Amino acid sequence: MLEQMLFDILKIDGVTSAILIDCNGSIINRFSNENIDADNLGIIAYKNICASMELGHELNRGGCEHMLVEHEKGSIILSPVGQNEVLAVIGLRNVNINRVMLEIKKTKNQIMNNLIKNESDEQVYT
Repeated sequence: MLEQMLFDILKIDGVTSAILIDCNGSIINRFSNENIDADNLGIIAYKNICASMELGHELNRGGCEHMLVEHEKGSIILSPVGQNEVLAVIGLRNVNINRVMLEIKKTKNQIMNNLIKNESDEQVYT
């Protein structure tokens, strides 16, 4: 189920990677059309979203909904999901940011529920 959700995000025109990251910056799951150092990306992405969350709290703006970073050759969207996980979506320059944001918003709760279910399944079997 989780794999299908990430794969569906990857189907959006211009999206090259959909990566789910845990609180240690480790990769939970990923789908990618490009060769990237996902482990390094995971650590950097998690640190950046944490910094953004801290900034929001410091300025009394609340929690971070998402973080958008636009570069010369494309965009990176980071979105907290679950208690300690981050969804990173990487796109080319032509990616429709609004379309990606809408898909993240639609998928976020499903990903959280899937993570909670997987966590409870692990507790039953350990």
